[in-house]
Amino acid sequence: MIDDQKQSFSKSAAPEQIICEYWRKYARNQTPEEVISEFQGLFIDGRCSNRFIQEPLEKIIAADDAPSRYVDSCSHSFYIIVRSWLKQKQNVKYIWQLLDLLNQQKSTNRHYLRHKKKIGSLLQHFLESQYPANFARIAIACNSPTGIKIEDDLEFKSLLCRYPYLYKQLLLVEEDFFEIVDLVDQLQAARNRKFELNLAQHFIYRSRLVEIAKAKQLSSGAGKLLRKVPNPTFLSHRDLQLIVKQYIKKIDAKGTLYDLSQRFILENKGNVNYLQFKLNLIEYLAYGIVPRSSDYSLSSRLRDILKDLYYQSDGLTINESLILLTCRKLYQKIIIKGSTSKEHQTLLELTTNLGTAQTAMLLIKIALICPSARVDLEVRLANLFVRYESRIVSKNLWLVKLLEHCRVTLSIYFSEMDIPISTVI
Repeated sequence: MIDDQKQSFSKSAAPEQIICEYWRKYARNQTPEEVISEFQGLFIDGRCSNRFIQEPLEKIIAADDAPSRYVDSCSHSFYIIVRSWLKQKQNVKYIWQLLDLLNQQKSTNRHYLRHKKKIGSLLQHFLESQYPANFARIAIACNSPTGIKIEDDLEFKSLLCRYPYLYKQLLLVEEDFFEIVDLVDQLQAARNRKFELNLAQHFIYRSRLVEIAKAKQLSSGAGKLLRKVPNPTFLSHRDLQLIVKQYIKKIDAKGTLYDLSQRFILENKGNVNYLQFKLNLIEYLAYGIVPRSSDYSLSSRLRDILKDLYYQSDGLTINESLILLTCRKLYQKIIIKGSTSKEHQTLLELTTNLGTAQTAMLLIKIALICPSARVDLEVRLANLFVRYESRIVSKNLWLVKLLEHCRVTLSIYFSEMDIPISTVI
């Protein structure tokens, strides 16, 4: 192995590059148990069975910028290992074992041994970085989303695997490496395809039941011949029907919600100034949404948010850049400002007065007139998830319903798969 490594790099290769290439080969060819032991030896004990790798590690430790280089090498190596393990489902459990190994170091005093003092100090830098929390989210996301039940003590973070549209926002950190970007892309795509297929099959199953009922054959046992396809969401069938009705029924004589959004886009081009655009936007967003109480006015609430927004541009002709900025700001104002923010009163107010389904509808309306702002919707929902990830799910069911609503509606409007939603009605 040492000879192979020497042939792979020139003398000028960066120590981090040598270590990462070593892990690519080692994780591919050794058992998970051996990988975990080697990871502990290299990054926790500061020793390696391979003399060729020991040298670049010592260069990193001795460098003036050792803390940042050590953190980068350790995190990059973790991503390489996880990406290799995920190629075989039976290896997913070892991600947790590797994570447990790192977590154990938080309560270990390693500074009393002189020869480990330096590596212990660098390890502490790593443990205080954002990466351990990121690793935990990756481990949760790699769990199978099937079989999860809302129990009394279940925390929100356990649901992360169910929401692929949050993966990029929660699993990727700044200056990420190819391995983790590729891992998240593959995991997100696979989970989306699986959910959309399950959703489509469930809709078809429900439509067949309706057909049998109309033919009055249920009493004769015809329904039992169908293979039951379970609802892949945490929503009741009634809630799922409500979502579908919101998006395929005609809001008015001119068409569906999607038709309304496309009409809004066409009518707000050309010589419309920004002030008029904001007034039109308020009307569009409030249209078709009925508050639970006649005392609540969604139009007035939206007017409060938009009236002073970019007021310097009120007289300017509307353009795509200004529309995008407005939609981004709307998501920020409606959902939450950031992951460290505690302020999401507007969202709580909306869900209380409109219900979860119509609040999700409001959020999707924005994305339909400005698809580029969909990323901002995902960012704000990810920030909200972080705010609640240590809270108990059963005590915050409104958020579960909102996340599930958004998952379904994003699949309906932005999926490459043709989901037969009309069959549910």
